[in-house]
Amino acid sequence: MIGFENRAMLERMDFGKPNEVQFCVYASEGISKERTEKFFAGWNEKEATKYQLYARIASFQIYERKNFFHSGILKNIMEIPIPDECDRVLALISRNVGDVIWGLTALPEVLGEVNDETLTHGFVVGKMGSLNQLLMSPRKGFLHELFHFFSCGHAILKSDCYQMIKSLKDVAVQVREQNGYERFGVKPYFPSKGVNAPIFIFREQVNGTLKNLLK
Repeated sequence: MIGFENRAMLERMDFGKPNEVQFCVYASEGISKERTEKFFAGWNEKEATKYQLYARIASFQIYERKNFFHSGILKNIMEIPIPDECDRVLALISRNVGDVIWGLTALPEVLGEVNDETLTHGFVVGKMGSLNQLLMSPRKGFLHELFHFFSCGHAILKSDCYQMIKSLKDVAVQVREQNGYERFGVKPYFPSKGVNAPIFIFREQVNGTLKNLLK
């Protein structure tokens, strides 16, 4: 789990002005834009005001699922470069017959995942279809993975998560104030930080890292 709230710490922290993180959404057949908007509304209504960090849909397109297991799904998503209008790449995965059969066995199942290297590309299973989802519904899974997209890890308390979100927001402010995007001739980007990786301040850094990784 991402962790329980550390309310005393949260109340003391200043997350600054609101930021919007733009998502390129790839939805497999059976997941509508309306359903996707409800997922995002869940974050914006429940979590965003705590951190002044809002999640927006920059683009929405149909995605053909090509893999059964989570590792193949994630690798396929990581092959998508982040375009100029987006900060993150998210796939919403529907269910197929194989998923349903697997789900009836109550075997372990990965209901969402974000890549460790940059924490910018990931997927969420967006429809019910297994016994495991009685504990982790698509809506809960979406909220969980968005924390990972904002570079939060698993912990007992969200203390480190608060610090990470604040750090990313602070870096975004610093880059803007120093005209970093204009100086390097790139579009604005909300920073990301992979597991055991430095903070990526430009999407070009992310795209280059993943391109080299997937060679």
